Amino acid sequence: MAITIREFGVLTATGASCGLDAQCLADADFALLKQEALAGQPYLSLISRAGNECVRVGSHVGVITLSTGTQIEVLPKMTEGEQGADRARGLLLKMLTTVMDIPFRESGMASLNTARRPWLQSLIDFVLGEFATFLRGGLRSHYQQTRASLTSVKGKLDVAAQIQQRPGNETRFQVCYDEYTPDRPENRLLKSALLKLLRWSETLDNNRKARELLYYLDAVPASGNTKRDLQAWKEGREMQRYRVIKPWVALILENRLPFVSQGEHQGLSLLFPMERLYEAYLGKVLKGGLPAGLQLREQISRHYLAGQGGQGWFRLCPDLAILRGNTPVCILDAKWKLLDSSLDNGRDKYGLSQADFYQLFAYGHRYLPPGGHLFLIYPKTERFNEPLPVFDLQGYWLHVVPFCLEQETLVLPDGAAIEDFVIEPAFTVKEWAEGGSMAP
Repeated sequence: MAITIREFGVLTATGASCGLDAQCLADADFALLKQEALAGQPYLSLISRAGNECVRVGSHVGVITLSTGTQIEVLPKMTEGEQGADRARGLLLKMLTTVMDIPFRESGMASLNTARRPWLQSLIDFVLGEFATFLRGGLRSHYQQTRASLTSVKGKLDVAAQIQQRPGNETRFQVCYDEYTPDRPENRLLKSALLKLLRWSETLDNNRKARELLYYLDAVPASGNTKRDLQAWKEGREMQRYRVIKPWVALILENRLPFVSQGEHQGLSLLFPMERLYEAYLGKVLKGGLPAGLQLREQISRHYLAGQGGQGWFRLCPDLAILRGNTPVCILDAKWKLLDSSLDNGRDKYGLSQADFYQLFAYGHRYLPPGGHLFLIYPKTERFNEPLPVFDLQGYWLHVVPFCLEQETLVLPDGAAIEDFVIEPAFTVKEWAEGGSMAP
């Protein structure tokens, strides 16, 4: 059984399902989900609605598979209707591959949009395609020292073992030799990942693909210790082809990704904090579009809001900063929230947060020269597709702009580029450094 819901949707054991914002579960499934919410899982919370207990999902996207077999697919909150759900599944995979530095095939995006299947099965199909491309290029083997008892000498005679062998085995030789074998940590992990995908798969097509790929690894055993084998993964020049599959292998076997939360239930939990995924995706896209001389840094933390007795209090850490050399010249903050340009009044304020304005005000006065530009960047939607009029922050300029997730473009006023908003500081990098972390 598969259920689809949006971020911040609710799940209950009573009442009727109401599209992507509310779904009704079987009693056994709801009991399992409630147990996880009470256990303090960050992506679930127990609430009451109309006198009934409900579980609300947080700002995480991905899939939860309960031990009963029920799958709960959580899509981004901008999802609207069935067509929107298909689009969201493809977009989510595209964002994930970008953050993981894995080339995304546009043909894969098209197949996802037409498949109309749960996101996990789409992800499995995509990863199997990546593994198939890799395996067609062959496996890397290495020489592995092997000790054996043979009827003829191979390699070197193990004198110590030969002396210690029991009487009656005079025809056996204790030998030590090097064997060229594909049995190495990287290949063992790949086989374990394929076996896990086979267990997760619920479609005949994915089952067939996984079994076919396992033939390539017939001579390789599965990993007996994934943590140890991941630590032993070689990163040398001869292993360059393996770099493409390592992020997927680590994600499948260990949930080893900065944006993944892992539940403690027996089923699969593959969830991505959407705010952090959006921030990382935005950073990757913008970093590749800056001209020479400018660079993008994430989470710089040079300055504090206040100080006392020579100590800094309340460290200020912008999501993204554009630097020239070592000096910040523009500050950007990613916000995973849906704005509405029609709410242009003093009460609704487009849906903007006063706390975010205070935050950007502090960033400007601590990090930028007078007249500097700051950006609040929200996802582009039908209700927010153009920049808002610029805000004056007492000598600094705050721009609230949309970012198009599909086209990977920042929508700026009058078609400008982000480098057009860079203000050169009135001091040198040396003067900045001498000012210390408390310098305004």
